[in-house]
Amino acid sequence: MDIAFREADARWVHHPHNDALVISFQIGTKNIHRAFVDNGRSANILYYITFKKMGLPDLDMSGEDSWVYGFSGVGVRVMGSIRLPCTLGESPLSVTKMLEFKVLNQESSYNVLLGRPFLREMRVITLIHRVGSIKGS
Repeated sequence: MDIAFREADARWVHHPHNDALVISFQIGTKNIHRAFVDNGRSANILYYITFKKMGLPDLDMSGEDSWVYGFSGVGVRVMGSIRLPCTLGESPLSVTKMLEFKVLNQESSYNVLLGRPFLREMRVITLIHRVGSIKGS
């Protein structure tokens, strides 16, 4: 079954807006808040501070010799990668998939960045909500 948001779900959202898509979901048995969904990101990123708060040992990471480059073009070395079960939605409308995360030791206002691998595996389509009509084009 599809998980969809209806007009009633947006009753507390002030339109129009250009806010980022920030969600909560589950990694393993942990609820993860402040997960930023980024259609332009080619990897899922789990920040090391979140990794440690989840109680995961460093030995669970696979070694990886790679870099991640952001908006500014500055590279950040990947500490490692890890595959974890992720659940989106609530039973009976939920899906759980094993997803790979690159672990970065970098500060962020988010706990996780979810990129195209997350969107593809979870079969998620993001859509910008539009209120009203556009005139003059």
